[in-house]
Amino acid sequence: DGERRQWLMVLAEGHKIGMYTSSNLKDWRYVSGFERTGLGTLECPDLFQLDLDGDPAKRTWVLAASANGTEEGRTTGVAYWTGSWDGTRFTPRDEDHQWLDAGSDFYAAVTWDDPRLTEGQKMQSRQAIGWMNNWDYARKLPTADWHGGMDTLIRDIRLKTVQDRPTLVSAPAKTLGRLGGQTLDLQGSTPDGIKKLPSSQGGAYRLDVTLERPGPHDGSEARISMESGGSAFAAIGYNFQDGTVFLDRQQPADRDLGPLFTQRRAATAPAKDGLVKLTVFVDYSSVEVFVNDGEQTLTSLVFPRSEQHAIKTVT
Repeated sequence: DGERRQWLMVLAEGHKIGMYTSSNLKDWRYVSGFERTGLGTLECPDLFQLDLDGDPAKRTWVLAASANGTEEGRTTGVAYWTGSWDGTRFTPRDEDHQWLDAGSDFYAAVTWDDPRLTEGQKMQSRQAIGWMNNWDYARKLPTADWHGGMDTLIRDIRLKTVQDRPTLVSAPAKTLGRLGGQTLDLQGSTPDGIKKLPSSQGGAYRLDVTLERPGPHDGSEARISMESGGSAFAAIGYNFQDGTVFLDRQQPADRDLGPLFTQRRAATAPAKDGLVKLTVFVDYSSVEVFVNDGEQTLTSLVFPRSEQHAIKTVT
């Protein structure tokens, strides 16, 4: 806390996040607690500043914690609040929290800044990474050598006004561009509403998709279906009627991970000038979706039957 020349520690304490300050990193004083019920045990707290819409005059504090969202029809996730810090207490702008990711497998996130940047540059964006797993089925994964799940892609997060509310938006880290392979551009649709895309060479690929609903059109939903071994393992879609993006998954071939695994995950993401942009990273056993430049994200584990994937679009 440079403004007040003190160190600040945020400590997970059950349903509360304890705030402690110190002048020397050795002697600590409890100054306040941020309590929330209905989110289960709060874990992995984080407190940082970002400039809203890149404006230093709108520098804002963000408090985040990994939490349980069962009462909201969710499972594990990362909740956050934007607000102010006065040296002893965090005051949220809204009592209601927001979620950093709408998928089923984004938890225990940590953020950091780039030490090579100036202090002003550090307030423009931060990096973040999360644990791609879910406590509901973390101990049941059909894997032999990584029962703990895996980490997400590193993403750059910024604070942006979205629908009149300060919102953390995410973008894949720019350095991922170094991993790009051959690019194939496809356009248009087919009379029957189904279009097969060329299969990827292996199970790791990126899709950049722009969706629009030509009128008049009877359908309201566009889907990207991903298959392997002759069976679909996941589908990403957008419903133009209710303005939501969604991710569906199928159970692994040899394991039932419970009903929450196949529960549809959805988030509100209004179309912009009739268009919806999706950036999708598939990496063998993971799908990460960035919607409209990261205003919404959905991150989930998937379990294809083989490393060879087939992709098609369906309306």
